[in-house]
Amino acid sequence: MAISALTACGGGSSGAGKAGDTDVASISSPAASAGSAGPSADPDSGRPQLRLDGSEEEHRKLNNAWVSCLQDHGVKTYTKGSAGAEWIFPGVNVSDFPASAKVCALKQPLQPVETDPKKNPHYADDFREWIRCMNSKGLKVVGLPDNAGWNYASNNQPANSDEIESSCRLEAFSAKK
Repeated sequence: MAISALTACGGGSSGAGKAGDTDVASISSPAASAGSAGPSADPDSGRPQLRLDGSEEEHRKLNNAWVSCLQDHGVKTYTKGSAGAEWIFPGVNVSDFPASAKVCALKQPLQPVETDPKKNPHYADDFREWIRCMNSKGLKVVGLPDNAGWNYASNNQPANSDEIESSCRLEAFSAKK
């Protein structure tokens, strides 16, 4: 997975099984005060927030709840991963399905605050440290010029590339400045 979105490389089946919402953690927004008149000005209010130190299981459940909603509203999906730990991903550009995206918007997880360039004043430095760390541990990547993500530098990547990516991300973005 890359930092800018929850996406995956690779294929999978064209239709995923339904991932239930029953045991998915979420963050509820505070109740509006009696004097409140209308919806929040913040479009992200009420959306689940991923944590930088959150487990892969937590991230997977939140992602799958969102994508299952999209699937229930006509968006094609695919799965990737091992049995019992499958990730579900949109198989198309979600923006091509604006009605489905709108219905499911409150389920779409927000990326960790530390990885949001608008909320982290050290984002560019942290991003470069993340790229440096991955490369130093054998995961050869090249950062995009706008620091919005990265690409693999070769097809020959270590078997534990997901672990390297996660540990370096945590190290780079949680380091005290």
